[in-house]
Amino acid sequence: MREELLAYLWKTQYFSRKSLQTTDGDDLIVVKPGQENSNAGPDFSNAHIQLNKTLWVGNVELHIRASDWFNHRHEEDTNYDNVILHVVWENDIPVFDISQQPMPTLCLSEYVPNSILKKYERWISQDKKWISCADKIHTVPKFLQTQFWERLYVERLMEKTALFQHWLSLTKNNWEAVFFVAMAKGFGLKQNGLAFANMALATTWKAVLNSAVNTE
Repeated sequence: MREELLAYLWKTQYFSRKSLQTTDGDDLIVVKPGQENSNAGPDFSNAHIQLNKTLWVGNVELHIRASDWFNHRHEEDTNYDNVILHVVWENDIPVFDISQQPMPTLCLSEYVPNSILKKYERWISQDKKWISCADKIHTVPKFLQTQFWERLYVERLMEKTALFQHWLSLTKNNWEAVFFVAMAKGFGLKQNGLAFANMALATTWKAVLNSAVNTE
């Protein structure tokens, strides 16, 4: 088992969700698995789970073994104080939350069919290819490949165009203001681009012009 597969199973909820229970025997319903976090901190944020009849909203942390919680020193990190569910593959030791209460834990290995694990093992045992279907691409007709690539190009262009159209509507078709927002997004790079763009949108264009004049 790899943590990448564990995260995929949780994100897609690709396991038997009937009669889920924590390791302490509490009834568990996954309302929302949360948003996957690629940065520091818990693996999933803003998850909604129901334990018995109580709805909890918070973070979810995933580990192959429950003891990894201590191996990674999460008990010393305040970023993990709001973890409402610990999803593990092996529940080797009990884990406690910040108030020293047993951490609600879901042992996912009890709910994942063996067929999924066997399929995953077949995938990772294949010779390394740039994509899994690399040896079958030649069987796809050329015109279908071309149509697929053209469609990807159009969808990407539409996605970028929609963002600029949204900015134009917010700035009342002020292209200079939109350029400022786009430049701010660029400074934020991939991780913080949209946050920088929203900050620029929150700044009136008049304030930007006044600032430019005052710095001359």
